Amino acid sequence: MFGAIATGFSVLLGFIVFLAFTSYDQTRSGAEMEATMVVQQVQTPQLFPPSASTSLTGELICYGRYVVNDEWPRMRAGTIGNGVNP
Repeated sequence: MFGAIATGFSVLLGFIVFLAFTSYDQTRSGAEMEATMVVQQVQTPQLFPPSASTSLTGELICYGRYVVNDEWPRMRAGTIGNGVNP
């Protein structure tokens, strides 16, 4: 009886650990993809005239700072919600 319960608990625990690692890996992949896209978007304006290049690069730097300084703390706190990204 206890062996059957222990086996069921072990299988359940294994699934939970597997799902946790899968979720972590998907989150990490999403963050890497977003970082790569921002880097690519910073490289693209360098081909524009200097006046437009400076403005667009500055906007992307502000976006990166917003994500790190505002979204990540709200995500840790669980208050990020489905609000609009300013």
